[in-house]
Amino acid sequence: MVAAMKEKKVKLFWEELKNGGPFRKLFLVGAEYLLIYGVVKEMYEKIVLHEDVAIQLIIFNTLWVLAVGYGTKEYLKCRCRCLPVSRWLNVSELKKSLEKETFQKVAPKTWSSEKWLCVDGHYYPKNIIVYMGGWNHPTERSGTNLKIRTILGEDIIEYGYFPIYKPTFGPNRGKWVDNYPMLDALIPLTEMIPDRIQKRHAYDSVEPSMKKMYEEYMKTHSVTELIETTELLDAYVAEFMRWEDLRHWKKSKKKIEEKENEFTAKTVRIL
Repeated sequence: MVAAMKEKKVKLFWEELKNGGPFRKLFLVGAEYLLIYGVVKEMYEKIVLHEDVAIQLIIFNTLWVLAVGYGTKEYLKCRCRCLPVSRWLNVSELKKSLEKETFQKVAPKTWSSEKWLCVDGHYYPKNIIVYMGGWNHPTERSGTNLKIRTILGEDIIEYGYFPIYKPTFGPNRGKWVDNYPMLDALIPLTEMIPDRIQKRHAYDSVEPSMKKMYEEYMKTHSVTELIETTELLDAYVAEFMRWEDLRHWKKSKKKIEEKENEFTAKTVRIL
């Protein structure tokens, strides 16, 4: 008897609470406030009350305020921690698309729907992913970091993600299973270019142009169109295959030149 796959609908508000996003933001803002209060208090005591406060301490704490302030600013750019792409994309449109999806559990900490992928409580639109991979070798059976490269020209890192697990049912029950091929199979680009990972030349060549392609696309399209259609992925595939064809052409040209040089060398020896 085959076990039924777990399903769920998601609400962005509750997912964000589970990720602790509001609490982390509150902590950072509170820490920044306390640091600013401390610096202002020290300056007041030094300048107004003429108390013996070391100027070095004021300078040190001021640098702390600037450092924590910069970190807080960068952290707050991501509107929702459970939506890493909200750093660049409109949250309202992401929320609308996400909440109409039905997710199925496909592996530990991994859920998939038609348009979205959930990894360890973080949600990603499938149509913006061009690469997924880890930093450690799968046979190490240890936690690693999952790298997600997007068509936005930005990379997202899932820290402490465990790609190796033991299924509790199915043909691989009780065996160590590598999660990466399964994750890669869930994104549309895998069907569009099945062996793209092996075509390193084209992959590396098209990478620098991804951000420009995305920026040009967003001038005339919405976030909803970006995450629910494959229009931008189609353009990516066309550019990818152009570089792959160019590589084959250069390879063929090199072989022809080598044969011509070999023929010329033989002719010279005969003469």
